[in-house]
Amino acid sequence: MFTDSEILSVVEMLKNENLDVRTVTLGLNLLDCASDDIGRFTDKIYTRITGAAENLVRICDEVGDKYGIPVVNKRISVSPIAVAAAPFNAGQMLQVAATLNDAA
Repeated sequence: MFTDSEILSVVEMLKNENLDVRTVTLGLNLLDCASDDIGRFTDKIYTRITGAAENLVRICDEVGDKYGIPVVNKRISVSPIAVAAAPFNAGQMLQVAATLNDAA
């Protein structure tokens, strides 16, 4: 339970100190996307990221608008890609990097 002084402190920050939420991070585990086929792997990670993050910006903006506290940065964090992409060579890893960039 919050005390009266804690609530008043937050109200003060909202009114006078331009309180905002610096970053919201969506963490995604891509390990179950692992495959020994580069095409299948890149398709799976693209689908996972774009599906999970499809509404990230909109929802962050809605929450910020509702509470009057803007969310400054929205980002996506994925599980260590080197583990999920272990079967692939350097050239194929460039394809994985391009897929991550496209999904972003």
